[in-house]
Amino acid sequence: MKVRGYMKKILWMTIGLTFLLIVWGGIVRNSGAGLACPDWPLCHGKIIPPLETLILLEWGHRLIASFVVLFTFLVVLFGIGSQKYRRLIGEMALITFFLLIVQALLGALTVKYGLGPQFVTLHLAVAWIFLALLLWMYLVIARPAGPKQSPGGGIAEPVLSEVEGAPRNDRKLALLATVLVYGQGVLGAYVGSSHAGLACPDFPTCFGRWIPTMTGGIPYQFAHRMVAFLVLATIIGLVTTGFQAPIEKCFRSLLWGILSATILQISFGIGNVLLRLPPWMSVAHLGVGTALFAMLVVVTYILTHERKNAGLSPTH
Repeated sequence: MKVRGYMKKILWMTIGLTFLLIVWGGIVRNSGAGLACPDWPLCHGKIIPPLETLILLEWGHRLIASFVVLFTFLVVLFGIGSQKYRRLIGEMALITFFLLIVQALLGALTVKYGLGPQFVTLHLAVAWIFLALLLWMYLVIARPAGPKQSPGGGIAEPVLSEVEGAPRNDRKLALLATVLVYGQGVLGAYVGSSHAGLACPDFPTCFGRWIPTMTGGIPYQFAHRMVAFLVLATIIGLVTTGFQAPIEKCFRSLLWGILSATILQISFGIGNVLLRLPPWMSVAHLGVGTALFAMLVVVTYILTHERKNAGLSPTH
């Protein structure tokens, strides 16, 4: 029981630090501090660099990353050191450690090649997968499979229960929404890092046209807008379907959080165009997008793993 408690705390700390690291990376990029430390792993040839704002922003990003490395190592240590947890999360723990190595290499390449869009985009793509794996492992540990005991000693009700006429497509919608938001996040990273954020300087049209001429960065910006509509439609479908099923209060709150984050995220996207990419809004756009993706990972877990263990069909 003590090991489980330690695992939950370590995973939760790693998740929090990873989220902070992703958002801090957005602060670094939007403040123009991405190359404030021109070398790697040192900064201006020093462990502790000159105390200048931009340098400290980039150095702070590396410092947070070092804590992520430490906590991830602890996750791997606990994940493979116990036979029980090796069976539950051992493979995922090893994959996260591998992804951490990939992230470090991508970070070095990002600096070496002057914030090349392909490296910045891959950096975020891997970071979100890393975050998703951490969340999945936390849920496996925190919400173990099998019947749960209620406080009175009986079997507790599952998060979702099977009733006549309950929706059958919520799992598919959750998975689709998660994939779409992930793709949208990766595409958004490329739009931002390739300086295509204002390729379409107006909204809702692009240079006054509903279908613009696809030149320069316009295809990426236009595709980003189109996927946003798909994300909104899918999440509205997921929330509507979810509310039709008998669900516990915390799951209902999670669905409301997903819908609210989606609306806020689209608002930030529009605001970035109309206000000409204010740095704080660009960072908020990244933070809310990351939180939205994380919530969708949690919902997908509940609708697959927990429903399966409650004896329900994964497609029900």
